Amino acid sequence: MRRTATAGRRRAPTPGDFVVLVLLVAALPLVAVLGRPRGTTHLLQVQLASQPVRVVDARVDQDVTLDGPVGRSVLRIQGGEAWIATAPCRDRVCQRLGHLRAPGRALVCVPNRLIVRFASPGSDIDAITR
Repeated sequence: MRRTATAGRRRAPTPGDFVVLVLLVAALPLVAVLGRPRGTTHLLQVQLASQPVRVVDARVDQDVTLDGPVGRSVLRIQGGEAWIATAPCRDRVCQRLGHLRAPGRALVCVPNRLIVRFASPGSDIDAITR
């Protein structure tokens, strides 16, 4: 069986390859704009056990004390970010969840039945695990 001369060689880019590359690079700003969270807000929804949803302003630096079924949790809000500073639960997984900065994520403490998230236009907390 005879091999052709181009079998092991690498092909040079064609003009079509350059067109595809230019289109991909031109699409990057569009992807960056469309990928941003929509309807960003400064309002935090805090749901604790079966209590009504509390709305807290994330622009105001504060500590919010939340007394839940297993004890007291402290939600710290600073610089537009929120995180669980102290928690009464045994493993303290909620403290390791990090900082909440924008809609799309939530801070959850299951033993204390606590959910914290940024309010998104047209959305509400739809369920709580009990």
